[in-house]
Amino acid sequence: MKLVIADDEIGIVLGLQKIIGKYLPACEVVGTAMNGIEGAKVVRELKPDIVMTDIRMPQSDGLEMIGLLKAEGCKAKFIILSGYAEFEYAKRGIELGVKFFINKPVEEEELQACVYKVMEEIERERRQTKQFNELMLKEIAEGGYEPNAHDHFLVHMLSFPLAHHRFVAALAEMNEAADNMTIDPLSAIMEMLGTELAMYSHIKIFRYEERRLAIIIADPHPAASLLSQALQRARVRIESRLNIKLTVAVGREYDSIRGIQRSFVEAMEALSSAIPKKRDIIAEVKGYMAEHYGENITLADLAGRFYINPNYLSQLFKEKTGDTYLSVLLHIRMNKAKELLEKSDLKVYEICQKVGYADTGYFSKLFERTVGCTPTEYRNRSSQR
Repeated sequence: MKLVIADDEIGIVLGLQKIIGKYLPACEVVGTAMNGIEGAKVVRELKPDIVMTDIRMPQSDGLEMIGLLKAEGCKAKFIILSGYAEFEYAKRGIELGVKFFINKPVEEEELQACVYKVMEEIERERRQTKQFNELMLKEIAEGGYEPNAHDHFLVHMLSFPLAHHRFVAALAEMNEAADNMTIDPLSAIMEMLGTELAMYSHIKIFRYEERRLAIIIADPHPAASLLSQALQRARVRIESRLNIKLTVAVGREYDSIRGIQRSFVEAMEALSSAIPKKRDIIAEVKGYMAEHYGENITLADLAGRFYINPNYLSQLFKEKTGDTYLSVLLHIRMNKAKELLEKSDLKVYEICQKVGYADTGYFSKLFERTVGCTPTEYRNRSSQR
């Protein structure tokens, strides 16, 4: 996070910079000022997340600077550095909405604790704002558009223009492989999409459903065909980097904000057409195992062949069959071994190798545990029938 320090004592400024640089690596001092006028200018230019200011400074004090910046709509969090004799000034700070104070002389531990608390509050507010924005965008996309409320939201909260722009919506959906990724795939995809679509003047990418992202673009010339090409380029990069399958779809462009909902519905329909009906992956995997039972089949091999996460495949086996993939494979192999014992003259060690085992002793133990008798006993019994 970006932080600006305003204090007329250079020694204090340098000391604060040193402590922050040493103990608060997530916080960067991007600018300093010696008085309130200079501080307000630095804050306007650098737009920091946090402003740490002394109260008494020449020309314009810290409280005047805070009042001016807040009147201009500054969203930064303010930390006031105050001495014990400055209680009345501190009260004015509270009246201005300041919640964070550090006593002078500054103690390292107090400084760290205060800045951490401010950073936590900023992160919490960002999460809440993000959730609210996503909720509102979803409402607009799904057709719950109310001109007064949503115009205000789009213009003031998202800086979306309403005049001289055209609007288009798009959707992107991940396949099941994303379910068991260690990172949050949606966040990674949002970042890559943001880079690929940076040419558009106004763009919002937000979570729509568990595996879906929605994209809304406002631009004088959005060109849905060019957007589709950009999304396909991004899709190739994303699939290569994250090893998942991504399907993208784009609606038509409209010259009214209300067209977002129509464009969104078109993107939804295009996405539904583009995504194949859900395959019965377990049936396909079992079919493969029935043909290749004599090979060394691992869960990782199966997952790679069917483009699915190994952990997810393991869970899917349990859900669909009630057994692990090893139990299913064992059942297939033992049934084939019984068939060979009944219908062929192959020796037990040859049958062992044909059904995927290298060790005859191990195979015989598995067979006896599964079938209830040894391979030789099974053959003898079947020949007597």
